[in-house]
Amino acid sequence: MKNTLLIFALFFICTCSWCFALADNPITISTLMDEMVSPESDVCFPIPYYSAKQLTSYDRRSLTPGTPNWHANDDWSGYERMETNNGRQEKVLFDAKGPGVITRIITTGGSGIANLRIYFDDEPEASILIHGFDISKFPVTIPAGMIYKHEHYPTSQGCSFFYPIPYSQRCKITVDDVNRNAYVYHVNYRTYDAGTSVKTFNLEDAKALQTKAAEVGSKLQHPENFTNGELFSSKQLESGDSLSFDLPVGEKAIRTLTFNVSGYNKQDYAQLMRGLIVKMTFDDAQTVWAPLSDFSGAGMGAPKVDSWYLSADGAGNVILRFVMPYQHTAKVELVNISKYPLLASVKVNVSDWAWQKNTLYFHATWRQERGLVTNVGLDYNMATLEGRGIFKGDVLSLYNYCPRWYGEGDEHIWVDNDSFPSHFGCGTEDYYNSTYAPIHVYFNPFGGAPREDDETSHGYNAFVRTRNLDVIPFNDKLKFEFELISWDGGLVDYASTVYWYGDLDSKALNPSSNEEALQTLPLNKDIKMEAESGTVGGGATKSIYSSASGGYQVGNLDNVGAYFQISTNSVSAGKKAITIVYSNGMGDTRYKSLYINGIKIQQLTFPSTGGWSNYAALDLDVTLNAGINFLKIQRDAADNTATDIDYILMTSERITDNLKNPVSTKNAGFEFYPNPVQNTLAILTKDPCKIELSDISGRVILSKGMKDNTAELNLVNHPNGVYLLKATNTKGECFVQKVIKN
Repeated sequence: MKNTLLIFALFFICTCSWCFALADNPITISTLMDEMVSPESDVCFPIPYYSAKQLTSYDRRSLTPGTPNWHANDDWSGYERMETNNGRQEKVLFDAKGPGVITRIITTGGSGIANLRIYFDDEPEASILIHGFDISKFPVTIPAGMIYKHEHYPTSQGCSFFYPIPYSQRCKITVDDVNRNAYVYHVNYRTYDAGTSVKTFNLEDAKALQTKAAEVGSKLQHPENFTNGELFSSKQLESGDSLSFDLPVGEKAIRTLTFNVSGYNKQDYAQLMRGLIVKMTFDDAQTVWAPLSDFSGAGMGAPKVDSWYLSADGAGNVILRFVMPYQHTAKVELVNISKYPLLASVKVNVSDWAWQKNTLYFHATWRQERGLVTNVGLDYNMATLEGRGIFKGDVLSLYNYCPRWYGEGDEHIWVDNDSFPSHFGCGTEDYYNSTYAPIHVYFNPFGGAPREDDETSHGYNAFVRTRNLDVIPFNDKLKFEFELISWDGGLVDYASTVYWYGDLDSKALNPSSNEEALQTLPLNKDIKMEAESGTVGGGATKSIYSSASGGYQVGNLDNVGAYFQISTNSVSAGKKAITIVYSNGMGDTRYKSLYINGIKIQQLTFPSTGGWSNYAALDLDVTLNAGINFLKIQRDAADNTATDIDYILMTSERITDNLKNPVSTKNAGFEFYPNPVQNTLAILTKDPCKIELSDISGRVILSKGMKDNTAELNLVNHPNGVYLLKATNTKGECFVQKVIKN
C-alpha cells in the first residue's frame, strides 16, 4: 500500500509540475523525446514561450491573398536563396536563428544525386550529410514510430521525420544539386524566447540516446489507455435522447474518453454516427461540440482510425487519449439528434490534477460547408480560433464531386499578427504526412487517411493529423484554411474538426450546428476502379486502348495464373454490387475466375462483345469486409484465354433495390445500345413504351414516352456513373437494366 501511494504521489508531482519543467531545465534531444510522449505537456501554454512556424517549397509567386498568384501551384520550386559553401553552390531551403528546434521534416521527389546538409550554429561545414535528398537516410537510426515512409516512397522517396533536432544559435538546411528545380520539402520548427537554454544537436548525443529513441518510437506506435478512475454510463437512445453525467468535483483531468455505439442497423451507421453529438462542458463553459463520427478522427462514415491520440474500429467504438483538465466541474454528453435508435455507452477515466496558471482547457470544434467550387481562387476555412491557445490537430473529411484529385490546395495557418501565413504548405497530402496523389488508406502515430473509396479520389476521402512536438501556440488568434484546387475543377463538400487547448473564454468563431450535422450524407453512387491502377502478374499486361475508359485496359490474361488485382476500401462489411466492364473480341464466351481477399469466389462468364473496342458489363453481387479488400481476376486451369478488363464499378448495394417500385425483369421486347455509353443512348422496342432513366438512388432524371419503336436519350450533360433504364409497355410489362455512362 505504501508503494502504491508513493507511485501515485510521484505521478501526481510529475503531471502537475510538467507545465514548469522546461522553464528550469535545458532543452535537449532527451527532454524533447520526453515531451513527445507526454500527453500531460499538451495542456500547458509554453513556458518558456516559443513560436511555431513552417517553411516549405511553396510557390514563391504566392504573395498576396486574393490576387491571381495567391494559388500559384509550382509547389516544388520554392527555396530561400543560393549561396556558396566550401566551393559548392547550394540552395538554402531553411535558415532560422535559435534558440529553436526542428520538430518535423518532409522530403520527397526522388532527387537522385542531391545531398542534403544540416548546419548548426554557424559552423563552416555541415555536421549532417544526407544522400539523395532523403531524410530517411539520416546518419542515426530513427525508430519506426518517429519516421514514416509514404506509400509512394519506392518511386519518390517521400518521408515524414519527427525526430527532434534542437539548436542553440542557428540551423540551416541546404541541397547541393542546384541544377534540379524540384525539391518538395516541409520544415516545422520552434523558436524559443531569447535566453532559453537549448543544447545543439550532435551525433554523439543522438547515438547515445538510441535505446531511449526506440522506447519512444514504440510508445508512439502502441499508445496506452489510462485505466484508473473509471466512470461508466450506458443508455438506450431514441431520437432526441441524450446520455450525460457529471464528473467528480475538484481539480481533475479526463485521461481517456471512450464511446461505444451498438444496437443499430448497419446501413444506418454512417448517418447515425454523424447524428450523435458530443458535448463537453468544463467549469460551466462548453468547449466541445462535434459529431462523434468526426470527433473520433474518422469523418463521414466513421471508418477505422489508429493513431497516438485517436482510435476507432469503424463499428462504433471510439477512444480519445487527449488530457482534458478542469478546476471545479465537468460534464460529458452524447446527444442523439439522428432518427435512429441505438444503445450508447460512455466511459471516462479521471485522475487528480494540479491546476497551474498556464494550464489550458481542451476544445474541439466542427464545421462543414457543402458545394464548394474548386479552381476559382477560394479558400476553405478549417477554423478560426480566438483567444490564447495551442493548436493540437485536425480532421478533414470530404465528399469529392470532381472526377479526380481534389487536394492540390496548400494550407495557410495565420498566427496572431501574421502579415503572411507562418505555415504555407505545398499540397493537402503533404500537410497530412503523405506525398503524391492518389492517396490510399494509411495510419501512423500522427494521423493518416482513414478513408479513400475510389482510386481516382472521387467520392469520400478523409485525413487526420495530430501534433506532438509540432503544436502551434497562439496568444490572440489562429486562422487555418486550405486552398480549393483540384485537377479537373468541380465541387467538394468539406467538413473539418479541430482539436485545440485554450483558456475558458477562448472560442472558435464559425462552428456549424445541428442543422448541418443532420444533412444527408452524399450517396456514394459508384466507385470506379480503372484496371490499369491495379497490379498484374503471370503475363497479364496493361495496354493503351484509345477506346478504353482511362485510355488503358488489362489484357493477355492467357497463361494459367495470369491475373489482374485491384484494392478497394469498403467502409462497412456486407454485400456490394460490382460491375466489370470488359471487352471480348473472340467469337465465343470466355471464362475467368474471381478471387476476393485470396479466396476463389466463382468462375466469371464473359460473352463476346464482337470486337476488342466494344465493351459490355458483367454484374455481380459480392461480399466484402470492412476496410481494404483485394479483388483479383485470374485465369485458372478450368478457364480459357482472352478477355480484356477496362474497369470495375462498385456500389454499396444492389442498385435495383433503389427503384421506387418493384419491377419485373421480364424482357418486354426491349434493346438499347451502346452500353457503356458516352453521349447518346439508342433504344429499340417491340411496342411503344414509357422510358425512365434514374440514378442509383431511384431518382428519375429523364422520362420519355415513345410514339413508335425507336427513341434516343441524350446523356451528354449528365455526369459519368451508373444509371437505371426502365421501359414499361402498354401491357404493364417492364424491363430494368443498368446503364454505364463513361
